[in-house]
Amino acid sequence: MPNRIKQLREIRGWSQAELGSRLNPPTSQQQIDKLEKGQRRMTVDWLNKFAAAFECDPLLILGEVAPMTPKEQAVLGLFRGLTQAVLGLFRGLTAEEQDAFLKAADAMAKLASGRKTGNGD
Repeated sequence: MPNRIKQLREIRGWSQAELGSRLNPPTSQQQIDKLEKGQRRMTVDWLNKFAAAFECDPLLILGEVAPMTPKEQAVLGLFRGLTQAVLGLFRGLTAEEQDAFLKAADAMAKLASGRKTGNGD
């Protein structure tokens, strides 16, 4: 069954071994290689493991959701690994700045949510 495991893995800059270590339970690089190439059957269990590791909708792995554009891939790359850094910066803001940050983040989340359902275009 065709899938986007390799594409999603490469966007994140992960090796097959690293992706394998991120699955629960971890699996080998050889298993990842077989799954990427369609040499091993993609079960619902595997699909859910990959979706958790990639933090994405399982349908994206199967190609049932529109693939990411280069700009979307760039955005993902910019935000990869920044959660702790952003939290650290947020903690250093004044209360007023934190309120403004939260307001902007909430507006972005609402915009993203509206676009997912087709209501925000």
